[in-house]
Amino acid sequence: RYFLFTLHILNEWSNYSWMGLRYPNMISLVREISSCLPLGCKLYVKEHTTNFPEKDFSFYRAIKAIPRVRLIDRHENTMGLIKNSEGIITLGGTVGWEGFLLGKPVVILGKAWYRKLPGIFKAECSESLVDLLQKIDRLTLATEDDKIKAIYSLYEISFKAERYPIVDLISQENIE
Repeated sequence: RYFLFTLHILNEWSNYSWMGLRYPNMISLVREISSCLPLGCKLYVKEHTTNFPEKDFSFYRAIKAIPRVRLIDRHENTMGLIKNSEGIITLGGTVGWEGFLLGKPVVILGKAWYRKLPGIFKAECSESLVDLLQKIDRLTLATEDDKIKAIYSLYEISFKAERYPIVDLISQENIE
């Protein structure tokens, strides 16, 4: 049994201040989450594939030394990890949105854009994190209808734009 926490980019807190004051020190945050886990559970910590080797190896050694934490290879399939987890713990990263879509309980520690969706639970402090994780299997999750409404709402507020080839991407019409 495990919960999944994916690491974030270091030193960009000024860009992601909505993730809260816990963001700048990932080692401390992983230690805090680990101490809140229910008995018999582990915390799987996974680095984003594109962020390696952003951090010094001492960072990963410190993560591995935290009790009940397992550092997961950055190439491991994130969707498979989400599907097999008890739930997702995140400051507000994409993995929370993916967990929502896959029907997993998502505990956020920051102010994610998806924070008001059903099945997303905010832990304001360590005590509320402990409480949420202890009752994770009794939390009310999003229904298929909730997921469809969320996806449809995103579609409604989005716009058409070219992604590739590069000539189309940088065209004046696409930029506008």
